[in-house]
Amino acid sequence: MHELKEAGAALRRLVTVGVVLSWGLGSVAAHYLGGFSWPVALVFGAIIVVTGPTVIMPLLRQARLQKRPASLLKWEGIVNDPIGALLAVLPFHK
Repeated sequence: MHELKEAGAALRRLVTVGVVLSWGLGSVAAHYLGGFSWPVALVFGAIIVVTGPTVIMPLLRQARLQKRPASLLKWEGIVNDPIGALLAVLPFHK
């Protein structure tokens, strides 16, 4: 838990600003460049937001980063998973 508190402010920025930018830009690109309808483009944008710890952890072990950036990236992967899942269902919620 100490690791999470240490990464706090940077993690909040990654999870708020980073997610909004990734979702927005990914969705816009999917719509205009990929020709997807808006609901499908929004789901695509949500899918690319998810970084998942199962993907991040092996990469972090290989990269051998310093403790602070590795901790931040690990927690970003953990926190972004449920956010991406929620964003993916938003376009279909009525």
